[in-house]
Amino acid sequence: MRDVERQLDSVADTGHSALHELIGRTKRILTQRQKDKNKLYALHAPEV
Repeated sequence: MRDVERQLDSVADTGHSALHELIGRTKRILTQRQKDKNKLYALHAPEV
């Protein structure tokens, strides 16, 4: 994860925001606990 964040600066501006959003979702999934409310279940469909 840290490697991807470090390489984020080398990504073109058009994909930069989408990749940043995906990293945020990934961190949220990795840090959520079993009894947390408003869990994120799918990276591709955050509304699920």
